[in-house]
Amino acid sequence: MFSTTNLFRKVVCPQGPSCPLPNCIFSHEFDLGLPAKEHVSTNQEQDDFQDRTRVKRRKIEDNAAPASTGIEGPVAIAIAGKTLLGPQSDKATASTDKKTKLSSNALHSAKREISPPPARDAKRAKTSGSNTKTLTPEKPVSLNPRLLTHDPAGHDKRRLYIQKLYESLVRLNGLVVKSKDPANKQFILTDNELKRLALDEEERFATENASVYANVIKHRLVAYSRMSFEDWLARRRSSQTDSKSKKTEMENPFPPFKSELNAEQELLILPRLKAYLPQLSHEGYVVDQVSDTDIAAARKGVVDKDYMEECDQCRSKFQVYTERRESDGALTSNGPCVHHPARAQFPRRNQNKKGQGNQEKIHPCCNEPEGSRGCATRDNHAFVIKKSPGRLASILPFESTPTVNEAKEDGTTQKPAAVAFDCEMGYTVNGLELIRLTATEWQTGKELLDVLVRPLGPIIDFNSRFSGVWPKDFQIAIPYEGVTPPPPRQAATEENDKSKRKALPIVPDPQTARTLLLSLLTPDTPLIGHGLENDLNAVRLIHPTIVDTVLLFPHHRGLPYRRSLRELADNKLGWSIQKGGKAGATTESNEGGHDSKEDARAAAELVRVAVEWEWRKIKAQGWRMEGGKLVPPPGKTG
Repeated sequence: MFSTTNLFRKVVCPQGPSCPLPNCIFSHEFDLGLPAKEHVSTNQEQDDFQDRTRVKRRKIEDNAAPASTGIEGPVAIAIAGKTLLGPQSDKATASTDKKTKLSSNALHSAKREISPPPARDAKRAKTSGSNTKTLTPEKPVSLNPRLLTHDPAGHDKRRLYIQKLYESLVRLNGLVVKSKDPANKQFILTDNELKRLALDEEERFATENASVYANVIKHRLVAYSRMSFEDWLARRRSSQTDSKSKKTEMENPFPPFKSELNAEQELLILPRLKAYLPQLSHEGYVVDQVSDTDIAAARKGVVDKDYMEECDQCRSKFQVYTERRESDGALTSNGPCVHHPARAQFPRRNQNKKGQGNQEKIHPCCNEPEGSRGCATRDNHAFVIKKSPGRLASILPFESTPTVNEAKEDGTTQKPAAVAFDCEMGYTVNGLELIRLTATEWQTGKELLDVLVRPLGPIIDFNSRFSGVWPKDFQIAIPYEGVTPPPPRQAATEENDKSKRKALPIVPDPQTARTLLLSLLTPDTPLIGHGLENDLNAVRLIHPTIVDTVLLFPHHRGLPYRRSLRELADNKLGWSIQKGGKAGATTESNEGGHDSKEDARAAAELVRVAVEWEWRKIKAQGWRMEGGKLVPPPGKTG
């Protein structure tokens, strides 16, 4: 390349005064009627050229008013009757002084007008001295359809529907704008809000009703075209209420189910969901008192096998000691229990690796295959009594719910209409025993009873990973020996003491806990829970009116498969419960265990979902509610 500043400096620019280049290689000394300049040296010419290009680079604000100063120098170039103005730099000042000495006559004729600083510089100087933020206008929202995994109608059709929805919303919003009532001004939407509303509705139709997308959206357009001002105003009010409720739901992780029925109507439908005795007997419930013969046979069987049991975790055979062994204080034989905390299951299939045949089960706790040595150790083995009412009754006899006449009523308390109930169990030398009992009111979730329970046998393991009860809970528990449920105790809510655990009342034995529960029940009181046969067997209670969510929401593969409470709560309620249960979790990590109160509330809300489903079903068959009663259709009985 060649130098751009010397070879063509004496050649006049072919573009003339309209040359747009800031660093043009040609000369820009045009004969425009200005006084002739004296010849100067090459260095001076280069300085002149730099001054001209510097002025040319300046961005002049169109609305800036030129201000005249007394500074002289070649910084104003008259081109086509216009004056390019720019601030004088230090370098330009030095060049001006140099040329003033050499050619004073020429410079006397050049008077300089200096423009003020550009507006952007002034704005920067202004904002740098203050913390005020400039509000920029909101960017217009586009009506392009949002990207979906499965597009139900294609981009063009979706955009057309969105445009139609937007036009309908604009019409309805215009009715609110024209309203003379000042209270209605809060329901006016901006143009961007209308567009977002149209996009939200179209996206919801496309995802939730993909198979009938066109029909649903056309019905909505017809509804909007026929909608009156009052209907649209009511819709806007409800949407604002919903937005407030959503904010409340974000603050409350367990929002109650919103049913179309009121409390009285739900109580009319609830008896239709109770399980029948043959069904309960098939599901493992104890529905009749255990005979003395069965109890004696169970006790004899335990003695005959020399108290040998099979470990519930490692499947080893071991002997249970009714009292601690004197040599080492152990409660069981055969050494420590080495096991996997998590049950073996098939891993998720990798879609990218097909044709690999059947995969073997692995334990999620350590990703080791089934049959490998355990990854966790416990000091003693533990066992569970399965499907043996006689064995359970030999430890603690069963008791039936007494009638009102049999119960000891003091007349001061009113029994709830329905009770949600859950228990937590721990391992003892008698198998799984009750260590916590919780009961809540069905519809409100109000706590009715929540106590810790001292089991009959020495504790082998609190089963904290699932029960949520830790040894520390028993240490800080408050003894209670009353015959009525103690008042609820609040957990610590201080910001600096979030780790403090709630101190619960503790009763001396399972019989006392059962008495407290029976003070809330009559034989006709619906007892609600998930898999209640385990809880009732732990309490040793026979109750005739059972509403079990396992039976209300069966597994698609049928029995003996069951849907977990965690899955149902997430699927039907949007609740995230039972976050604990991780292998190796500790009290300090606050990750281990379930919460019986949380589980009882989840089961209660699931029953409210089932009640609404049942009402919709029988309503379609002709049932109705009149005068606080459920009336069957003609020709049918309840």
